[in-house]
Amino acid sequence: MEVYASLAGRPPPARRRPRMSARHRQIALDVLRAALAAVAPEAAIRRSLRRDGDRLLVGNQSFDLTQYGRVRVVGAGKASGAMAAAVEPLLGGYLDAGLVILKDGHTVPTARVTLREASHPTPDARGSKAILLLSGPSAGQPSPMTAPC
Repeated sequence: MEVYASLAGRPPPARRRPRMSARHRQIALDVLRAALAAVAPEAAIRRSLRRDGDRLLVGNQSFDLTQYGRVRVVGAGKASGAMAAAVEPLLGGYLDAGLVILKDGHTVPTARVTLREASHPTPDARGSKAILLLSGPSAGQPSPMTAPC
């Protein structure tokens, strides 16, 4: 019937969408909020990293932070800024510095981790320049990561 109506130059009959009850709408919103909270970068850090005194617990591995001269945060990706911000208080005084490369418009306030914006998904000169900061030790530049976790 709709095909014939549109061929005749008339709009198809309006379809009525079933209305969602206020209760069902609230349930759907609660599920959506819980799903978004579960995948939030901060939540991922809380699930993956813990600190027990001088020990950093990463999954089933344990690192004695007193055995490292400098602890640095290195990251890349849209969520890496929020993750770096969540790691900073966790590492506290053990955190020396860090560098995170992220998509334009995804910066968040950080105290010790430097955030560098770059284009995504196509790399640009800003991203290439930021990567060079990770490539080797020199004055004021981070060293390559030696013990990734």
